[in-house]
Amino acid sequence: MSYGWSSFLFLVMIYLTSCSTVSPKRDKVEKIAIDKRDELPTSLWSPSKREIYAGYYFMIGEYKSLERSWVDANRWYEAAYHLDSNSFLAWKSISSLAQSGRLTDAMYRAKKIILLYPRDMRLRTLYGQLLVRMGMIEEGVRELEKSLVLDPTQTEPYLTLIQVHEYQQKPRKALVVAKDLVEKNPSYSDGWSIIARLYLATKQPSNALYPAKMAYDLMSNDPEKVLVYALALEMNGKSRKAVGLYEALFRLNPTNNELIARMVRLYNQIGDLEGAVELLKEVSKRSDTGGAGAKVQLAILLWELKRFDQAEKTLSDLHKQYPDSDRVTYMAGLGQEKVKAFEDAIATYNKIDSASPFYRHAQLRVIGIYRSLGKQEKSLEIINFHIANKRVDPEDFYSLGASIYSDQGKPDNAISLLKQGMDENPDSVGLIFLLAVYYEKADKKEDCVATLRLVIEKDPRHSSALNYLGYLFAEQGKNLEEAENLITKALEIKPRDGFYLDSLGWVYYKRKNYRKALEILLQAEAVLPTEGVILEHLGDVYKQIRQPQKALDYYRRAVKGRLDDRDRGRVEEKLRDFKNTNAVSS
Repeated sequence: MSYGWSSFLFLVMIYLTSCSTVSPKRDKVEKIAIDKRDELPTSLWSPSKREIYAGYYFMIGEYKSLERSWVDANRWYEAAYHLDSNSFLAWKSISSLAQSGRLTDAMYRAKKIILLYPRDMRLRTLYGQLLVRMGMIEEGVRELEKSLVLDPTQTEPYLTLIQVHEYQQKPRKALVVAKDLVEKNPSYSDGWSIIARLYLATKQPSNALYPAKMAYDLMSNDPEKVLVYALALEMNGKSRKAVGLYEALFRLNPTNNELIARMVRLYNQIGDLEGAVELLKEVSKRSDTGGAGAKVQLAILLWELKRFDQAEKTLSDLHKQYPDSDRVTYMAGLGQEKVKAFEDAIATYNKIDSASPFYRHAQLRVIGIYRSLGKQEKSLEIINFHIANKRVDPEDFYSLGASIYSDQGKPDNAISLLKQGMDENPDSVGLIFLLAVYYEKADKKEDCVATLRLVIEKDPRHSSALNYLGYLFAEQGKNLEEAENLITKALEIKPRDGFYLDSLGWVYYKRKNYRKALEILLQAEAVLPTEGVILEHLGDVYKQIRQPQKALDYYRRAVKGRLDDRDRGRVEEKLRDFKNTNAVSS
C-alpha cells in the first residue's frame, strides 16, 4: 500500500470515530461522493483525483461495514477498487461480498484476483477460507498453507486449519498446526488454550498443563482459559490449585446461559461428562473452603446429564453452607425448579433481596413458574407489582404480561399494557416491536404496519421488523417491491437467517417468479429443514410449476414439521385438498 493510502487510512479512522454517532455528517459525505462521481468520466480523472475519490468511496464502505450493510459496503469498495486497484481494496471487496451471503460469487472473484496478487497473504487466506466454507476442503487447505508461507505470523490460516482437522477428527494434525501457531505468535492466548484442550481431548493431561497455564497467564479474565487451566490441574492431580480457579468461575454471573453452555461444550470437547463429574466431586471433597465453585460446575454438568435430583441435592447442600449468598440462593432455586419442587423454588427465589443483581432474574423465574402451573392471575399480580414499583427495569414484565393476556384470549389487554409500556419507555424499540406483533395477532393490520414503520424509523437495522413488515406485505399480496427491499435489508444484517430467506422466497412466489422463489426457499430449507411453513411454501411452488409429486412430498413433510397451532390446521387442510384433486402416488 502506498504512503498516501496509509495516511488516508489514519484519517479515515479518525473520521469514523467522529461519525459513529453523527449520521447526518456521514450521510452528507455519501451524498457528495455520489454527486461528484458522475461529474466527469473516471477515465479522464488525474491519478491524484482517482486516489482521493477512491479514498472517499473506501471511507463510505467502511462505515457501511460498521453498520453491517454488506451489500452497500461491497458496492463502495468495488467503486474504490476500480479507481485505485490494489490488493487491500480487492480483499475488502471480496470480504464484504462473502459477508452479504454471496459465497459462490466471492469464491470465484477471489480465485481471479489471486492471479493478480499471488503474494498477498490476506487474499490467499480469504480464498482458502471460502473454499473450506464451500466444502472444497483439500483445495482450501492448500491455499491456507500457501498463505502461511507468505506470512507465518498471521493467525487466521492456523485457526481455520485447526478447525478443518478437528472436523475431520484428526486431533494430532490439529495439534501440530496449533504448536506452529504459538511458535510464531507466543503471546496469543487462544493458541495456547487450543493446545491444552487438544492434549486433554487426546488423553495427554501432563502435556496440557504448561499450555493451559500459559493461556491463563496471558488472559486470566477469560472464563474458557480459567476452565481449561482448572481441568488441566485436576487431571494432573492438582485439585487444591484447581479449587481457586473454580471459585473465580463461580463469581461470574450464573444467570448467563451462554457462558454455562460454553462451559458444558468445553467439557464435551475435552472428554466425557461422566469423567468430569467424578473429577469435580473429588475437587469438592478436597477443598478447604467448601468448594462452592466446583459444586456449581458439578450441578451444571449433572443438569446436562439429566441427573436433576443429584444436582438439586448438591445445590441445596451448598445453600445451607452459604445461606447469605445471592448467587448460591439463585442456583438453589434453579435446582429445585428442575426437579419440579415449584413451591420450594418460589420460596427460595423470594429470599433474594431487591437490591441484589439476581433479584430481577429470580422474579422472572417466579412468574414463569406460576405461569407453567396455570396460575396466570398470580403471574399478572407480580408483573403489575413490578411495573408499578419500578425497582427493576420493567420492560421484561410488560412483554410477559402481554404474552399472558394473549394466552388468555385477551388481545386488547395485551395491546393496552404494551401501549402503557411505550408511553413510559418511548425509546424501547423492543416494546414497540412487540406492540406491532400483537396488533397483527388481533388482525389490526394497519396499526401493525404503522407500528413496524415506527420501529424501523427508530432503528433502521432492526432486522426482525424489516422482515416482519416485508412478510406481512407478501401475505397481503401488496407493496411487493417494498417487501423485497425490506427483506433484502434484513438479510444483509443476518445473511443466513432461514426465516428471512423464507420471507424473500414468498415475495418471489407472490410475484409469480417461481424459479427464483424455488431457489431461495431451498436455501431456507437447508437452514431450517424441519420448519413447517417453509416446507409448505416449497409445496406451493412445486404445485405452481406442475410437479405434483414433489408438492405432495413437501406438504406431507410440512404436516410433520414444526408448526404453530394457527398454521397447522391450514397446512393439514391444504394436504387433504391436494390429495383429493391430484392423481399422485400415495
